[in-house]
Amino acid sequence: MIELENGGGISKMSKLTRNPLLSLGAKGTLAKTLTFQRIHRTNIVRHKPIPSDPRTLAQIYQRWDYQNFIAYWHTLTASEKQTWKSNASRHHMTGFAYWMRSCLLNLTDIAGRWRLDSIFNSKTPDSSKYLNHATVYGAYSLTGVVDKALYFDGGDDYLDCGDKVWLPVTDSFALLAWIKTTRDQMDIANVYNVITGAYLTLSFSQWDPGKLRIATRDNTNQVLLDLIFPTTSNDGLWHRVAAFRQPGTLGLAVDAQLHTVADPRTGFFNFAKPFYIAKNLWEGWSLGPVDDVILLSRTLSQADFTRDYERRYP
Repeated sequence: MIELENGGGISKMSKLTRNPLLSLGAKGTLAKTLTFQRIHRTNIVRHKPIPSDPRTLAQIYQRWDYQNFIAYWHTLTASEKQTWKSNASRHHMTGFAYWMRSCLLNLTDIAGRWRLDSIFNSKTPDSSKYLNHATVYGAYSLTGVVDKALYFDGGDDYLDCGDKVWLPVTDSFALLAWIKTTRDQMDIANVYNVITGAYLTLSFSQWDPGKLRIATRDNTNQVLLDLIFPTTSNDGLWHRVAAFRQPGTLGLAVDAQLHTVADPRTGFFNFAKPFYIAKNLWEGWSLGPVDDVILLSRTLSQADFTRDYERRYP
C-alpha cells in the first residue's frame, strides 16, 4: 500500500504488486491516475483515462447496445459462432470480439431508432445507420421515460419517417414504443400506402377501446390477421408497447407481457411505403407523449423484452 501525506493527514492509494513501485515489474493503478502494466513484453506506466461523466446519455445508449449485442450472441447456434470464429482468425480476434465489432459498427438489425430526445430544423433523428430522420408535424418536446419524449395533441400532430424505413425488414420484425395516454382509440405507428391503405397498424382498437391492437392487411386493404391484447393500456401511465413477428407467430407486448397468435403465412410484405408515428389512419390521432421508438428487422425473446422494459435513464 502506498501512502501520501495530504494536508497533515495520510491518504491511502491503490495497491500495486509486491514489486517496488519504481521497479520494472510494477503493476497496478496509483491514485486512480497512473497505471503500471506490461504490454508486449514491455513494462509501461501511462495516464489512466477517466471520462468526465461516465453516465452521460450517449454513453448509456452505447452501453445498452453492448448489452443487446452480447445477448444476441448467446442466441446464435454453435455453427454460427464457429463461422464468426473462422472469419475472425485472419484479424487475430476471437469470434465474439469480431461479432461485437461488426454489430457495433453496423448496428445490426436496427432498421430504425427514433429516441425522440431532440428536434432540430423540424426533424428528430434516426440513430440507426439508415438515418431516416423523421419530419415533426406539430409535436413538442417534454420529459419522457428515457430523457425527452414528444407530445402529440390528438389532433394533427405526427412524425413522417419516410418511405424507406421498412426496406431492411423481410420476414421478422419488432416495433417498440413508450406511450402514455388516456385515449380509447388511436394509432401509435403504422405503414401506409396512400393509394391502397394501411399495411400494418399498431393502435388502440375501436372494437376493444384502450387495448393494444395490431392489424396486418394486404395491398387491397383486406385484413389478413388481427390481434388484440387482453388488457387495457390507456390508464395515463407510461407503458412499453410492442408488435413483433417471426415466421409462424404474430405478437403484441405490453410492459414485457407477451400475447401471440399463430401466423401461418410465409414471407411478409413489400414495406417500401411511408412509416408514420402517431398519424391517424383508422382509429384516431395519438394523444399524449411517445418516447423511444425502435424498429428491428428481427423478433425479440421474452428476456429481450424484459431487459428493454426495465431500462431507465438514471
